[in-house]
Amino acid sequence: MSEHPSSVTVRGPLFKERGPLRLAFDALLDLIYPLRCVLCGGTLDGLAPDKLPSREIGICPDCRRLLVTDKSLLCPYCGEIGDIPADGSRCADCRNHRAAFERIVSLGPYTGYLRSRILLMKTEISGYTAEAMARLIWAARSETLRQSGCDLCVPVPRHYLRRLRRGVNDASFLARELGRMLDIPFDDRLLRRVRATPPQSRLGRSARLANVAGAFAVAPKRAKRLAGRRVLLVDDILTTGATAGECVRVLKEAGAAGCVVAVCARAGRNQYFGP
Repeated sequence: MSEHPSSVTVRGPLFKERGPLRLAFDALLDLIYPLRCVLCGGTLDGLAPDKLPSREIGICPDCRRLLVTDKSLLCPYCGEIGDIPADGSRCADCRNHRAAFERIVSLGPYTGYLRSRILLMKTEISGYTAEAMARLIWAARSETLRQSGCDLCVPVPRHYLRRLRRGVNDASFLARELGRMLDIPFDDRLLRRVRATPPQSRLGRSARLANVAGAFAVAPKRAKRLAGRRVLLVDDILTTGATAGECVRVLKEAGAAGCVVAVCARAGRNQYFGP
């Protein structure tokens, strides 16, 4: 669990101009009870490359530099680092493996500091880190998220047995905060995991597809919410896309018009087992 819960207090509307009285009040609060980075405990002063206020994200500039990959290095559709065509079209890998979802929005590859913070987030019952990471996704990728045209935010569900063991679904914290940023509804009861599956982490691409087949379903009483809507499906990590792809298939069959996937990190081809 994070040692710096005070750092996630968001003072004022995210990224909106604050008047002189509000700025003075914030300065006084900082003297009495300074905000700290939810990830490292450092101060939230200074500017990251995106020039957005660290105090309203809850993550300091130094951490943000380590967490966010320049989007020009990522394929705009599958999120992989690699040979990205200059015209902004799909990279060779996602041209060969077309997914059910339209594109992936992520902070960067599942390595280094980003990986370690996600592992912390997975075990944190408070949700402080997940909420800050969601605000960081919004700060770094807001243009892409707005252009996606999504009007409903849904987390990838965990089976109730896994929730009992972990005590939390970090995807729900991420999705709730991203929905708030986008000002769209959040629904964590629409999509259900109806079958417990073995962990995907040590399975290859084909085994992952078989593992999650039939594992998800749309709650019948909530299915009408999907009709004609574009869904932002949210999870912590995307590897082969098997889990997200199965969720999207189920959502589309229930009436969703399209789906975009938002994750903290994209695991590359060399970060999972199998073909």
